[in-house]
Amino acid sequence: MREAFLRGLALVYAVAFASFYVQYDGLLGHDGLLPADAWLASQVPPGARDASPLALYARVVPTFAWARAWLGCSTDQLHRGVALGGALFGALVSVAAVPTSSLAFLALQLGYLSCVSVGQTFFSFQWDALLLEVGAAAVLYAAPLGRAARLGSSFAPAAWLLRFILFKLMLMAGLVKLQSRCATWTALSALDYHFATQCLPTPLAWLMHSLPPPLLRLGVGLTLVIEIAAPFLLLAPHVAARRVGGALQLCLQALISASGNYAFFNALTALLALPCCEADAPAGWCQHTHARDPPGHLLRAAGARAFRLARSAEAWVAFAIGFVGASAGAMLELGWWEPAGGPPAELPRAWWSRLTVTLAMPPRQIEAAAQSALRACALPFATLVLTSSASELRHAWREDGVARSLLVRRATRAGRVAHAAAAGALACAALLGGAVPLLTVASSLPLPRAARALHSASGHWRLNSGYGLFRTMTGVGRPPGVGIGALADGGPRPSGSAVDADRYGWGGLPPSIVGRREVVLELSYDNGSSWREVHFAHKPGALCRRPSVIAPHQPRLDWQMWFAALSPPEHNPWLLRLMQQLLNGEGPALALLPRPDAGWSRCTHARALLYEYDFTRIPSPWARRVPGAVLVGEAGPSGAPPARAEQWWARTEAPSTYLAPFALDDARVGAYLASRGLPARTRARAAPREAPPPLWPRALSGLRLGTPLALSGGVRARGVRGCAAVGLRAAAQFAIALVVRLDGAISALSRGPV
Repeated sequence: MREAFLRGLALVYAVAFASFYVQYDGLLGHDGLLPADAWLASQVPPGARDASPLALYARVVPTFAWARAWLGCSTDQLHRGVALGGALFGALVSVAAVPTSSLAFLALQLGYLSCVSVGQTFFSFQWDALLLEVGAAAVLYAAPLGRAARLGSSFAPAAWLLRFILFKLMLMAGLVKLQSRCATWTALSALDYHFATQCLPTPLAWLMHSLPPPLLRLGVGLTLVIEIAAPFLLLAPHVAARRVGGALQLCLQALISASGNYAFFNALTALLALPCCEADAPAGWCQHTHARDPPGHLLRAAGARAFRLARSAEAWVAFAIGFVGASAGAMLELGWWEPAGGPPAELPRAWWSRLTVTLAMPPRQIEAAAQSALRACALPFATLVLTSSASELRHAWREDGVARSLLVRRATRAGRVAHAAAAGALACAALLGGAVPLLTVASSLPLPRAARALHSASGHWRLNSGYGLFRTMTGVGRPPGVGIGALADGGPRPSGSAVDADRYGWGGLPPSIVGRREVVLELSYDNGSSWREVHFAHKPGALCRRPSVIAPHQPRLDWQMWFAALSPPEHNPWLLRLMQQLLNGEGPALALLPRPDAGWSRCTHARALLYEYDFTRIPSPWARRVPGAVLVGEAGPSGAPPARAEQWWARTEAPSTYLAPFALDDARVGAYLASRGLPARTRARAAPREAPPPLWPRALSGLRLGTPLALSGGVRARGVRGCAAVGLRAAAQFAIALVVRLDGAISALSRGPV
């Protein structure tokens, strides 16, 4: 299990680095939307202009870019080199025949931290933080220096740290849904909106959007059960119960990945379930059994049988299934819907179509139950982690080495004990600091001072984070008639009352009118007389374009366009930079867009409009009760025209203005960008990439400062540390120069869009 997890994690690192590499120039390059070099210059405090690169790394931003002058390359060359090297190294670690090493994952962790730290808004997603947190735990989970661990199937404290990360991720994701007081989660109607309003849906999401409402609402209820109740099984002391909890999380991630493109998040979360399925407890109460019970009186025999039953896998599986079933029964309630209005012909005759699923308890009561369970599990879990740490120390001390020399065996034993002690202490500290975000959301207990200190100290390195995926549903809460295909017949409009809910909605709830907000960019080549829409690679645009399947790669520009529609334009300065490059007809960000047939050319004006999108729907009784729904091959409610067979999307015909038309030399746009620390205007002609640093002089400098320096007495003049620093610098410069040249060769071969 450990090798499968570590090699899978290395592959996730390779995908994340490769995704960063192919998008860096357009997003963060010198002429990109949010230049990394300009942002780094703005982060240096006035009193730290002359600080060393190491001090800036430790106190300001943890990125290798501070050492660009020391390495003899530019910021862009360094980041592209780190990303390309990380992708190649991660792929190598995932398929290498040698055991995975802690040092390998430390290098991957520091490299991705360097990339994400300069990513600004484009790399502020929760799965980026999750990968950094999991990567830090993997450094402890892997074998030191590639040595095959013989302390058991894995290093137990690090395994418990990984299980706790998955526990924290899922429990926080479930609790924030209830704490947000979003009506779609409390009414269990979130999936009525989710498939059409998520950022980048897949083609299967279109089909799921037309599923029967009872099935969708049952899916919401089971999601809350899996995210709130099932995570407690991940902390069970027996592997059988943990495997049930891990299997439930795998099922949930499979369904999420089938309906949406969430980069490497689903793969990374699925990997976290592997340590939960590993039996790493030392031989003891949950694994070791005697061949026969010693003779004794009846009370002792009965106690022995009960103890043996508590250690059996079957008992723990039954407990896990019963726990999840009881939690589902306590949280959810099934009912029967008898509509009071609407034509009877619109209602199907199947009995299951009129089932209703509601929360059996108020959200606050569910939160209180989860908090009580968390407080009850805190002490046993801490005891389990400390016991496993002590067991690893005992195994490290008792393990016999293979060396014949007594001195070598003792030195090896001391190294094993030191590694087990240090790794155990770090794992316990990471658990304590990582519990702070969870306790902030899921418990009213006062936080220990040591936990707050550890959390604050590790925040700079992004070693523990808070999570809360799908906190609220977007595209909900529009005034009646404002959604897609608003009612145009002048008839009664749904207002949420009981009568309207029976007439228009399903299951006694108001109709789920979806209004997914999308920013659409348009260009004019004739001073605003006519406009041409700009198409993106993956986000919704053309109504007949099929949704993409792009995961585990994440097109960051398409994702940010989804967030831009949820906020005013002044919060998105990068969007103005993109529109400037569109006006200019060239720029690195245009490589992230599909190239038009006629190519990019200069235009006179650009603007941004705001549409509301929804999926077209399969004709069904429940779809016909949604006002304004666009049905495939059939006129929708209120006389909405039918959608063509190849049409995936529908959108409002009268959009609102998101950004008024402006020209390339608009002074207001330049002043706003200058106030945000961005170049006021993209250069008229994009500058070519920097020349790669010289390759062979880097290698020759290392040779020149090596043996000849030692033979000539230079070591005494420079000192051993000085010579080592010079040699290390030469080796690093050679590696950067080599990777930059490889980067240039790859760029020359592929000039097309991402």
